[in-house]
Amino acid sequence: MADYSNYTNKEMQAVTIAKQIQNGQVVIVGTGLPLIGASVAKRVFAPQCNIIVESGLMDCCPIEVPHSVGDCRFMSVGHIGFGLGAVPVSMTTMESVCIKYRYSKLAFFVVPVIGGFLSNISNAVIISGFINYCAGMIK
Repeated sequence: MADYSNYTNKEMQAVTIAKQIQNGQVVIVGTGLPLIGASVAKRVFAPQCNIIVESGLMDCCPIEVPHSVGDCRFMSVGHIGFGLGAVPVSMTTMESVCIKYRYSKLAFFVVPVIGGFLSNISNAVIISGFINYCAGMIK
């Protein structure tokens, strides 16, 4: 009998997922463990399988798990930073999360653009409109 005590549960699950995938099969997987299992299948058991990932990648051979799940973590932290103040606060909170996890280029591109540009323009329009509305009430 084989000794499986040297492997973690997640490693065993990834290999079990990989063994279920057959050559030529189209597999739609989520990120995380399902993608790891499908990647193992493509490299070891079924090199002709086609992997479609929930983030839109088709027939991919990822080197690491895509950032779509991790980026949500960083962007939500950036959104919390907006609630606490402004773009610099969101950048600082995202940086502190990156120190613990990993750097996300996508989050550091999207959050300043959305927060610094679009929200500032919309705030200017809303505040100007509110001031004009209040000025009309005073007359």
